[in-house]
Amino acid sequence: MDKRKVLEFLRDNPVFWSRLGFCYDPPMADETGAPLVFSKNFEEQMRIHDAFSDAGVRIHTCILHSGWVGVNQYDYSLCDKVLETIFSSGKTEYFIPRIKLNVPIDWCRENPTEITVYENGPRSVEEIRSLVGTLKHDYLGYESEVGYYNANGWQDTRPNVGGVISLQSFSSRKWLEDAGEALRRLVLHLEKSPWGDRILAYHIAYGISGESMPWGRISGKFGDFGITNQARFYEWGLEKYGSKQAMVQAWGPQCEAEIVPPSYLREKAYVSSNDFYKNEQEDCWSIDYDLFTTQMNTDALIYFADVVKQNTGGKPVGAFYGYCLHMTRCAFAGHLGWKRLLESGNVDFFAGPKSYFRCAPGEPGGELAPAVSVNHTRLWMDECDNRTHLTVGDNIGNATCAEETYSVMLRELCKNISHNSGLWYMDLGGGWYDDEGIMSHLKNLLKASEVLRKKEHRSVAQITVIVDENSILCTHPSVVEHTENLLRDLQLTGTPIDIILSHDVGSIDLSRTQLAVLLTPLCLDNDFIVRLRKALPEKAHILYCGKTEAENGVRLLDVPKRPAPTFTIEPSVDCIPVSYNEDGLIAVQNTQGDFIISTLNPGVDLLRNIVESAGVHCYAPAECAVYADNRIVSFFPRRDMNFVPALAGPLHLTEVLSGREYSLGEPLFIAAKDGMAFYVHEK
Repeated sequence: MDKRKVLEFLRDNPVFWSRLGFCYDPPMADETGAPLVFSKNFEEQMRIHDAFSDAGVRIHTCILHSGWVGVNQYDYSLCDKVLETIFSSGKTEYFIPRIKLNVPIDWCRENPTEITVYENGPRSVEEIRSLVGTLKHDYLGYESEVGYYNANGWQDTRPNVGGVISLQSFSSRKWLEDAGEALRRLVLHLEKSPWGDRILAYHIAYGISGESMPWGRISGKFGDFGITNQARFYEWGLEKYGSKQAMVQAWGPQCEAEIVPPSYLREKAYVSSNDFYKNEQEDCWSIDYDLFTTQMNTDALIYFADVVKQNTGGKPVGAFYGYCLHMTRCAFAGHLGWKRLLESGNVDFFAGPKSYFRCAPGEPGGELAPAVSVNHTRLWMDECDNRTHLTVGDNIGNATCAEETYSVMLRELCKNISHNSGLWYMDLGGGWYDDEGIMSHLKNLLKASEVLRKKEHRSVAQITVIVDENSILCTHPSVVEHTENLLRDLQLTGTPIDIILSHDVGSIDLSRTQLAVLLTPLCLDNDFIVRLRKALPEKAHILYCGKTEAENGVRLLDVPKRPAPTFTIEPSVDCIPVSYNEDGLIAVQNTQGDFIISTLNPGVDLLRNIVESAGVHCYAPAECAVYADNRIVSFFPRRDMNFVPALAGPLHLTEVLSGREYSLGEPLFIAAKDGMAFYVHEK
């Protein structure tokens, strides 16, 4: 298959990920000198793979040891054993290796200038080198008393706490060179192996958990004060501003020295703030640091993708990236490079876990990235690592019974079909799907997916949420919790929503949109509003969330220059009240028909009021998530519901799981935390 056909195949065929070959990262050896793998019971892992194959899953994936075990040292024994196992039963049709490119520990010892150093870490070469391999060396990038993730019962003997240095700096050219060579060697090894033609694509990974995440972010250790990173950031600043004098003028006198003082990073860039937006002048240094980190991250992704393509004849490459809808400090993590990556074309598919914020049974579900925009030119692969009722030792929105597991699996399938995304099922802890009932349910879901995917996707959403990377860059991290609340409430208004990036306005069809929601509109100026109105139907409405300012060219309200996430609106003469609460007026509508809310925690009822006022067609009552496109319509209520879906037109509906014919106008009863989906056939 050529690249286009592979991506179509990935979109249409769910994937299964297991702990097969799950190995310590950074690469380490066990007591025999072999690469350390957490579970040596490959037969048990393979039994689950075969069960997924029997259910209809044609593509399988897992972490594949890179073979890079030391400086200029390579060992493919674990890699080959995993490949021999995955194809041993003859049931696995295709395989996608996930390859982690983090450095071995002895690489850190040989290259102390190239690794990450935290704010409280050493600054000299020999001081850094002296800590490599000690308990002050953060191997994982986050604090963990028990060391490496051990949901499968394996116990790390090394607590990972109190580290002041970590692994490779994302700005290290030496890392790119050496990891690129390790990747090149592995790819050639795989392509020449008996399984080369069964490898469908490559998934490159690095950083925390392989998710292109800088070390320390999760534990609040912000910034890389390593020797190379500080020098590269200084070079980047000189290139941007043209001279040291101009750079110092922009960043402040604390940047007179080549090394930026750590206290400035801590105190100005990453403290929680009651303000909604950063101050473009006072926070210029921190904003630029985030831009720099994003460039370093996207540089690495593009570089590694090129290595794969040059040595495979152009096979598709994927990566974890772009968690801008859920992750606090996504700017610091270097996850705000969507425009560059999507335009470059080097990375073909992107992935991320389903949203952890709203993933439990009875919640609407969600993604970490604007999947509709990604799918416009590339492919989003949703990692469905939902905790089933069999999950032990983990608790992130777990299902408590088989019925809740089945409902969540149905919801995630409907979500991804409605956004035209791919997906994979992730058995992160081992045994999460080891149940005949789950496998029987999965088999039915895959049959439904096969039928649905044969028909070309077309969105039916009348609400489009617009996410602007530049505005997120200038938004304080504390705001993410509020934007997540707003997205969740929008999803519960009883109608499907699409989420896109602002730079796609004009290229993605918005002709169905009745309400465009500007999630963080700081940098969306009047030129953007003009482009947006041109792309929208004539009578469509815009909802401004949390900020509208005169200097943006959209003077709708007179509000403080730096509003907090919630503030009192003082309506101007051309605005009419829409909603009040105990704090006063929280929503208005101007004479253009646009809505402005002063809070990012408006609640479902207010949003339902605005949605209906904008003329959006609601399929279900409030408190019910709806995933739908031209092929499917599905309902997932938070409470028991007995309602008649608002479906009209010459449609013929069939219930996906039961095959029951549905007559328009017939009441539906759906219990809380349950769900129901229908094939949509146009008569």
